[in-house]
Amino acid sequence: MRCKPLARPLIVAVGVLALVASACGESATTGSAQETADLHRFLIRADEMPGFPLRGEPDLVSDLSAFVESDDLDQAQEQRLREHGFEAFTAQMIGDPEGEAGVSNLTLFATQAGAARELEYLRNNKEKEAPPEIENFERFDVPDVPTAFGWTYVKPGGSRTADIQWLQGRCVMYLGSEPAYIDRLRAAVKAIYEHTGGRCP
Repeated sequence: MRCKPLARPLIVAVGVLALVASACGESATTGSAQETADLHRFLIRADEMPGFPLRGEPDLVSDLSAFVESDDLDQAQEQRLREHGFEAFTAQMIGDPEGEAGVSNLTLFATQAGAARELEYLRNNKEKEAPPEIENFERFDVPDVPTAFGWTYVKPGGSRTADIQWLQGRCVMYLGSEPAYIDRLRAAVKAIYEHTGGRCP
């Protein structure tokens, strides 16, 4: 099996759907340690989502070609990210490797306008472009965090998953969990927004 240690939120919560990162034992980091330190402080902190401890170290990719290769993106996805000004992606896995799992991640763009365009694309196309095996999409509100919106959906086998996406500065932020703990996700997103001051980077 080919390891894919990244966890991306491009259309569906791929990071939650394919949690093979814990089995890889390798980092996808292509940026410097300083770059990682600069971005991972905007991810979830330990204890901000009860029952979902941090797992391992955050991964960082700061090259679009490497990101495309690691996550098997198609040409249209690559072109959209390039046009929106992709600069970097970082992800922190959370949860119990034997049970409940999730991911906190963010995608950094060159400008806030580019990040806003990406978030709008995700909002409008998440359900439309989801793989056919992902079903029963339902939207939910996320109070207290500007621009945030959430989805639940059902994976093959009947497991319901939830995720939230929102904008902070030049970053499209993401938090997801399986099972779909909506209230815990809402509280954790609010905690992230507060500890970062609504900024990124």
